[in-house]
This record gives sequence, C-alpha cells and structure tokens, in this order.
Amino acid sequence: MSNVDYDLLVLGGRMAGLPAAMKHAYSGIETALIEEDLFGETCLDRGISRRRR
Repeated sequence: MSNVDYDLLVLGGRMAGLPAAMKHAYSGIETALIEEDLFGETCLDRGISRRRR
C-alpha cells in the first residue's frame, strides 16, 4: 500500500459529496472521495421512475 497525500477528503458520494469532490479535483486539488455504497442518489442507482398521480 502506498502513501498518498490529499488536500481534500470528501466523505460521502451522494447529492453534495460527488459534485464537491469533482469540482475540487478538476481544479487541480488532490481529492479523495470515500463512499460506502453506490455513488449518486437512489433514483439514479436503482432506476426508480417518478409516476404522475
């Protein structure tokens, strides 16, 4: 296992975490993202569609 220095550590890749990590990584900041499950929201991950009532 190698040692890596990060400037930013984001916990959670959901609605706020993923865009925050991407924004900073694209800016050149060494960024690590930790997520225990799938990235994104439930609707994106599991294909839930909204029904009109």
